[in-house]
Parts: sequence; C-alpha cells; structure tokens
Amino acid sequence: MQQDSQIQEFTAPDVHLAVHRKPACHVEYHVSLGSRFLKEAKTEAAKRVRKQVSLPGFRKGKVPEELIIKNYPKEVEKETLGILANQAWKESDKLAHVPLLHRDSKVSYQIKNRTEESIEFVLSFETEPLIPHVDPKDFHLEQVPRPEIDKVKIDEMIRQTRLFFASWGNITDRPAQEGDFVLLDVDDIETTPATKVFSRVRFEVADTAMAAWMKAAVIGMRAGESKEAVSVADPNLPEEERAAFPDKRVRIELFAIENPTMPELNEAFAQSLGITTTPEEAAKDIEAAIERILNQQADAYVMEKNREQAATFLLTHYPFDLPPSLIEKEASFRLSQLFRDPAFKSHWDALSTEERKNLAKSLYEQSDKAVRLFYLCRQLLDDAHVDISPQRLAQRPQNMLETLFNQQGHGQENLPHEVQQAEAYARLLLEEAQHYLIEKARSKHQDKG
Repeated sequence: MQQDSQIQEFTAPDVHLAVHRKPACHVEYHVSLGSRFLKEAKTEAAKRVRKQVSLPGFRKGKVPEELIIKNYPKEVEKETLGILANQAWKESDKLAHVPLLHRDSKVSYQIKNRTEESIEFVLSFETEPLIPHVDPKDFHLEQVPRPEIDKVKIDEMIRQTRLFFASWGNITDRPAQEGDFVLLDVDDIETTPATKVFSRVRFEVADTAMAAWMKAAVIGMRAGESKEAVSVADPNLPEEERAAFPDKRVRIELFAIENPTMPELNEAFAQSLGITTTPEEAAKDIEAAIERILNQQADAYVMEKNREQAATFLLTHYPFDLPPSLIEKEASFRLSQLFRDPAFKSHWDALSTEERKNLAKSLYEQSDKAVRLFYLCRQLLDDAHVDISPQRLAQRPQNMLETLFNQQGHGQENLPHEVQQAEAYARLLLEEAQHYLIEKARSKHQDKG
C-alpha cells in the first residue's frame, strides 16, 4: 500500500521538488521556485494586467510596467500567483512524471512558504493506481460440482417453454386452487405510501413456483379480491439469509385466475423456436435442443462459480490503493442505473435516512470491489499479452430458444449505446482474465496429476 513515507526528491536550476505519495492514490508536489521564476512571473503578470487597464496620459496597453505594479498591486499579485502555480506544475511534471488520474483531473494548490527569493507550493492531485502484478501460480481452484441434467429437468424446461407461448383464458366461476395461474399485485403496506413489490405478475399456484405464505393466502381468493397477509422468509434458507428478509405485512390483489392452452410439440412450434426439424422428429428435436441449453447452463454455472473463486483470489491476495473519486463515480453510476427502475425509485422514497445510508454504503463497497477487479484483470491480461477480440462484444443468441433462456444483458436495452459497449467490454475483460486464471490452475492440476 502507498505510504506517506514514500518521498522522492528532484532538483533542477531554481527548482526543488519533493514528491509525497499519500494513501488512496493522493500525491503532493512540494515544489520551490527560485528568484528567476518570481521575476519572470511578475513581469508576465504586469503585461497581462496592462492589456486590461488604462491610466490617464497613456493609451490602453502602453502603461509602463512599474506603474502597473504600483497602481494595480492586487491584480498583479493574483496574476503572478496563477502564473507561478502553473509554472510549478510544469516544472514538477517534467521532473517527476507522475500521471494525473484523468487529463481533466483537478489540481489544487496552496502556498506553503514565500520570500523575496523563492516561493513554495503544495500541489495536490489524484494519480493512477499502482496495480500489482498477479502470479497465476498462486491461484488454487476448488472443484465445483456440475448440476445434473435429467429427464425431470428437461421436461420441466419444455413445460416452461410451452407456457411462455401459451394462450391464456380466464377462470371466473370458482376461486383459485392449486395448479392454477394467477395475476397478482403485491404491495408492502408497512411503508408509507405502500411500496409496489410485484405488479401484474403471473404466478403458478404450486410449491415449486410460489412461496408457502403466498400460496396459502391466494388459495380461495377470487378474481378482483384483495387481502392482507404476512410475507415470511423460506424456512429452508440459511439463518443469515432469513434475517435479511424480516416478516412484512403485504396486500395481495388478485386480478385474474388463468388457464393456459399450450402449443403442441410439433414442427410449427419447433420452427417458432428456431429449430429446423420434420413433423416426425419435432418432439425429439425440441427435447434435444432443450437438453443442449440445460447443459450449456450447467457449464455456465460451473464457470461462474470458478470465476467467483478467481475474483475472490484477486481481491484478497492483491490489495492496492484506489482513488476515492473512481469508486464514488462508479457508485454514483450504479445508483443512477437503479433509479431507471420506477419500482426502485418507489422503494428508495420509502426508505428511512438510515436505510438509505446503508444502501449507499453497500453500493460503495460493491463499486470498490468492481473497480479493483477491473484494474487487476486488465493488468493480468496485459502481463499475459492476451488481447480481447472486439467481435466477442457483438455476440447474440442464435435463435428464439436461446433468447428465451439467455440471462446476459437483461435490463440494458434502454441504456445508451456507448454505455452498453463500455459495460460489455468491462464484463468481457473480467471474463477473459478469470478464464485465464482458471485455465492456468487447471493446467497446473493436470501437470501434478
């Protein structure tokens, strides 16, 4: 980590510079300029002021320097200090070459000492983080069990696919019962005003698709009815997760009880999914396509868990300082993206001051990790001479079935194109670096075997 004790000194004619590296990528230039710079600055300041003022008996811009200094001392002094501060930066930059965090980064200055012969400034600014070099040999990869793909999972995914393309009819002659589908609004009524949790969301009244408390409340309700209930965390969740979801009073409004008419597993349905088949092979080809996607998802699950291991390794083994402004900028961006969702806006408005502080703190911590991970992954790829192919940024699902079950990129459609591209690049950079670590760890394991 950067320490205040890291001081470098430089000298040049009429210049002395001490570079102080502070924590959090903060740098201070303690720079002294000698009499030559003071004289030149005062002369230049008088010229600048002379262009702006006039005195009786002299044309504008023709007043002698000594009269300018005598009659406009404050103006000359202000210009002189500005010229000296800029000169102090130029001379320091030539000697130390410490890069600004951004080209438009702010550099603040204060005068530490001034005499007739010299002036000392303290110039303060944020610099780029010093990224450690990652040693892939230190990464140990724990094996992740791959989810099993069986007939039950394949059949359920086929059912979900058919439900997505189903036509829906309303049931009006009886209350909701197990196996029905219902359209619901759910409001958190412990906030003022009430906060919308779900709006016209379709639920299946089944243990596998609906929380137990909601299922118990909905069974027996008719279309158009509403009732209050208490939402409770799933008792099967770990204790710490249950603690994050305290019991809450909610209001459930049931808009419709529905019955689906699902498409047959025939050639027409297969073609609507982007699957080329024949009438005789349609059902089998749909099943094969579903199985292929499930296997892709299983592989993606394993890879995601491996990537989480790689991310944890990078964050825990390679600490370094970050400029606070970078983290704050990322946190601000994330919050602005959340506010694009009206439901989050309502949720935010209902939060107490303390709850907002806690949410902001959580966003800041997430942003800190994200920025660190980005820098470490970029450094890792640079060291390994791995380039990211721009073509991979434009990858899209190949057919309707892949689109239906593709989760990547959801919720980004309304973002500006340049933001989408930047986020896609950052995501790809992280994936490439983590995959590189994973492959190195697997190779090391195979070599030992």
